[in-house]
Amino acid sequence: MTSVAANLLFNGLTYRRLGATGLALGTTVGALVNLAVLRLWFGHVVGRASRPGRVYEVVRLVICNLVLAAVAAGAWWASAWLLTRAGITWPWGTRRLAHAILLFATIGAGFASYGVGLKLLRLPGAEEIWDLPKRSGRG
Repeated sequence: MTSVAANLLFNGLTYRRLGATGLALGTTVGALVNLAVLRLWFGHVVGRASRPGRVYEVVRLVICNLVLAAVAAGAWWASAWLLTRAGITWPWGTRRLAHAILLFATIGAGFASYGVGLKLLRLPGAEEIWDLPKRSGRG
């Protein structure tokens, strides 16, 4: 309930000013509140999960996420620049189609950069990330 309340609060505070970005921010804050509540409760019920090297692992995960964010933001900025500066007279509906294709390319680039980062930094879960598209296709 706390994470839902945080989500609604931040969505309400940011939507008018930021639009869809505000909704994404509110959802992210709600998820972080949920993570904090679950982690605190887990530590209270089960006890602290201590493992050597855990802090170093978290730092490497943060680096992977920063790379993902930079790649996604850069690719999205480049896509927007390309669409506005291409000098093309877009027939009806094709600009939206091009925008959708570039969006999926941006998502793919972000996914790939995250997977490469996990693999290069030898983080657990790298193989599962790389196998995810294959598993998803088997449906």
